[in-house]
Amino acid sequence: MSSTSDRTASLVLLRHGESEGNAHDVFTGWLNPPLTSAGAREARQAGERLRDEGVTPTVVYTSVLLRAIQTASLVMEGLGAGHDVRRNWRLNERHYGALQGLSRAEVRDAFGEDQLEKWRRSYDLRPPAAERGSRACGSGRRPARSASRRSESLADVAGRLGPLWALIVRRLRAGEVVLIVAHGSPVRILRQCVEGLTDAETEVLDVPLAVPFVYRSPVRDL
Repeated sequence: MSSTSDRTASLVLLRHGESEGNAHDVFTGWLNPPLTSAGAREARQAGERLRDEGVTPTVVYTSVLLRAIQTASLVMEGLGAGHDVRRNWRLNERHYGALQGLSRAEVRDAFGEDQLEKWRRSYDLRPPAAERGSRACGSGRRPARSASRRSESLADVAGRLGPLWALIVRRLRAGEVVLIVAHGSPVRILRQCVEGLTDAETEVLDVPLAVPFVYRSPVRDL
């Protein structure tokens, strides 16, 4: 477990466990595969680790995508805690546009390693947009105002996270213990917010599956 202090946790950031998309090395984005059996096990273990650390969330936020919802439920099961889980599309994974459903190998073969890494890592660069109505558009049960989303950069993810992050900061300042179960890109942006990282530092940040990042009394830094 990654931790910033030995005091009582106020904020926990967690990427979901392994999904079928991860298992096949696919750009998943707003597509909606479930966890694998290994991912379910990882989620339970994350909950048990939080329990052993004495972390009991007062509220849990997750995306509207199945892999995050399943992870949140299994984490709370591992914690032996109740379920006050709030779903919000703003925590969805980055929309990878026309890359969604393709494996990294397929993208590498079609566009080359350099372009693959630019699309994966660049803060401001969007992948090619998905065609309207195509499977690559994904679902994500997004509201009508976001229905035009067909590709996102990390900067776009930061923009849509802003209103929800403001609400979470208010909860932290009220003394709550907040668990956020999301995806690689939104967790990178949230770590940027909490840790004060630059865009360049955020570009190279890696977020492992189902490893809790625990921030204890972070409010003074927000």
